[in-house]
Amino acid sequence: MQAQFGRRSFLKGGLGATLGAGALLGGGSALLAACGSGGSGSSSAAGSARSMGLSLTTDPRILAGFKKKTGKVMQGQADTVGNMQVQWAQGAYRQLDVLEPNAQWVGPIQGNNLFKPVPVSDVPLWTDDVLPLFRKAGAPGYVKESGWPLKTIYTEQALQSEALDEFTMVPTWFGFDAFGYLENRVTEGEDMDSYGLIFDKRYAGKAALFDDAIQTPLKVATYLQGSNQYAFDGPLGNLTKDDLAIVFEFLDEMKARKQFRLLWNDFGQLVDLLVSEEVWVCDAWSSAVYAANAAGAKARFVDNPTEGNNAWWYGVLVSPETKNYETVVDYIDYWLGGEPHQIMAPQGYYSPRPDLVKPLIENTFTTDPDVSDWDYWYAGATDKRPSLESRIQNTAEWQQYPDEFAEYSRLWTEFTAS
Repeated sequence: MQAQFGRRSFLKGGLGATLGAGALLGGGSALLAACGSGGSGSSSAAGSARSMGLSLTTDPRILAGFKKKTGKVMQGQADTVGNMQVQWAQGAYRQLDVLEPNAQWVGPIQGNNLFKPVPVSDVPLWTDDVLPLFRKAGAPGYVKESGWPLKTIYTEQALQSEALDEFTMVPTWFGFDAFGYLENRVTEGEDMDSYGLIFDKRYAGKAALFDDAIQTPLKVATYLQGSNQYAFDGPLGNLTKDDLAIVFEFLDEMKARKQFRLLWNDFGQLVDLLVSEEVWVCDAWSSAVYAANAAGAKARFVDNPTEGNNAWWYGVLVSPETKNYETVVDYIDYWLGGEPHQIMAPQGYYSPRPDLVKPLIENTFTTDPDVSDWDYWYAGATDKRPSLESRIQNTAEWQQYPDEFAEYSRLWTEFTAS
């Protein structure tokens, strides 16, 4: 179990990965001697390519489906969110064809030109049926102040020309983070859909935060602005130094009154904390809350917080040195075509092409024997989960790599170290 606040929790898990990524992406250039078995992207046999991603996207079922559909091979190498972009910056892009990261980390990769631009015209299934939030400024879910999610989907040239005709990274799945609580323990609050429950003094010592120098300040800023306690000057996901000072002043006040039991940094850890009732309320991943309930907890994930969702997306970023471009494009289309989302949807994740997912899951009943997977996960047909449309409309900001990354890291280090 993660230690309480103190030096033992400093630089563990998410924070260590975050700081490491920042340092290495600033200019790391050492080559990786190897990137797992199976050869490299530049030396693979024709039709075979290699990807690095989460265990979710390197799931053997997904990769086998790609081979069955196309006759081509995508070898998957699983890694953590915090480590994969570090390896890419160190030279893994020379051995791999694809990186499938959280778009939060794409900014430094863009800045160092460690990607191959993909013309939109090369991706057959990127049509007007793709959700507007990935194609149009001003669409529901688009955040004008930060320019997200378009800012990282398209190349700088495509954004400046407003043609949006060239990808930096192609979105393949996305979702929203918020918070959760134990319904048998957290029974009082001014607003049971508000992030304010995490900071409610009635639950002092039973609240927890995610150990992440970027995402947790974003959640706090979302709460402070959404509850009209403070109006930030710029994007919630890209705070200025002055605005960061406000966020951390608030966090320090909460810490001083012993509001937080600990910082969590791992899926399994969060599940255990909820099941054991060591933590009653916390910022959370929906999938961890569902897993906790499956293990006996009585937890609720708040899909649409009063102050707004924090959205995120993953996708396919192509190596500038790939020699398997056609296989990579087929792999992108495979994701957009919907087949992987037969596996992803029951875990709570969404596709940029819901129209192609619907026929594949509208007659399957993985989650509820009385409600189809489409109705449950996308359409909001039960009171257990709202529709995708409502969640998009409730977007407050997208997770992103901030301009003041060093200041985020410094303040988070101070917050966790004392």
